[in-house]
Amino acid sequence: MSDHTRYIKEYVTSGITVYSAKETHDYIYENMKVYTVPIPPLKSVMVGNFKIIPFNVPHDKNIECYGYMIEHEEIGKLLFLTDLEYCPYNFSKQHINHILCECNYSKDYINIEDENRNRVLQTHMELQTTINLIKTNDNAALRNVVLIHLSSKNADESVFKDKIQKITSANVYIAKPKLNINLSLPF
Repeated sequence: MSDHTRYIKEYVTSGITVYSAKETHDYIYENMKVYTVPIPPLKSVMVGNFKIIPFNVPHDKNIECYGYMIEHEEIGKLLFLTDLEYCPYNFSKQHINHILCECNYSKDYINIEDENRNRVLQTHMELQTTINLIKTNDNAALRNVVLIHLSSKNADESVFKDKIQKITSANVYIAKPKLNINLSLPF
């Protein structure tokens, strides 16, 4: 769980409120003596003007992990998914405007000899799984797809972007430092 909680203490001590799954909250408090705000899955919470609905996604049997649907009047609905094997939910009737989604590896690039191979296969989203998620949730309102959490060893940015761009008319980006995307809804 340390890769999921590495900077929590710094966030909290600098005054940032951190929301987490109850299991994550308990782990952080027990091991770091830092308090987060636990939120249950499938219950909306307001953070400022953002309505956030967390939902469980499969990642690791030992870690409760959330994806989020985030809604704000200026950006519409944003689906955020990282550190997951797949998304068990269908948001096609929600008219999602933006998807920030893990596309960690491709089975075509993964090294059979890699000692972390099974962990990657069982805890991260493969290119075809990401393609299926985008196809399922593609709609006329979808403006942006941002691919996040790409593996440095098992992914090819240009191939991934090209494959996703072929299935949607939305803008497709690869997350990088200083990437700036206009999320405002057109009026």
